[in-house]
Amino acid sequence: MSEKTLKDIPVERIIPGKNQPRDLLGDLSELAESIKEKGIIEPIIVRKSGEKYEIISGERRYRAALMAGLTHVPCIELEVDDREAMELALIENIHRKDLTTFEVAEAYRALIALYGYTHEELAKRVGKARSTVTEMIEIANMPPKIKNLCMELGITAYSMLLLIAKQKDEKTMEELARRIAAEGLSRDEARKLARKGKPRVKTFKFSSEDEGFHIRIRLKKEMDREKIIEILQQIINKLRKGEISL
Repeated sequence: MSEKTLKDIPVERIIPGKNQPRDLLGDLSELAESIKEKGIIEPIIVRKSGEKYEIISGERRYRAALMAGLTHVPCIELEVDDREAMELALIENIHRKDLTTFEVAEAYRALIALYGYTHEELAKRVGKARSTVTEMIEIANMPPKIKNLCMELGITAYSMLLLIAKQKDEKTMEELARRIAAEGLSRDEARKLARKGKPRVKTFKFSSEDEGFHIRIRLKKEMDREKIIEILQQIINKLRKGEISL
């Protein structure tokens, strides 16, 4: 990547980035008012495109500058190819404070899909913990129906979305999301509810100090007494036939 070049560029020579990763730019009125009073504090990053300058990152600032009536905007010009431009745009957007959790999660997934990063490599690129990247990908991989439902219900908190994403199937995800919204559950309450939905592991122990043995049986699903006896009888039969080695 070349050295950065800072310059003021006329707004008519600037064009939106073709790889802009954000679908929605949101309400720009406050940003435009701030720019009108104080100017653009953080320059827009661009690259040369013929006689124009294509935005790599900072399209919200550019749009707000137009609303504020600026004729020139401060820009940093970089010499980068399409791949580098897309990566810079995605990473810059990840660090914006006004992005939703879903937008950040989709940016993480896009970086992995485009550049083949491992979770560890991406974590270093964006300055986050590897666990954060892994959790964001879990959220990004939620079924579209569940994502839309969460947005409709106003569930936007990272911790809540992660709880929903970790459920075993789409039906359980939907049930948890609706309970969170309907009952106004706190994070701790939602965690307790999510844990209740997981299968309980039951453990039966039997030991004899005199005979010198200890037996433990773990059941990952509900079984009645007769079913347990049947399974134990199958084990005894296999032992008698020598099908189980000790």
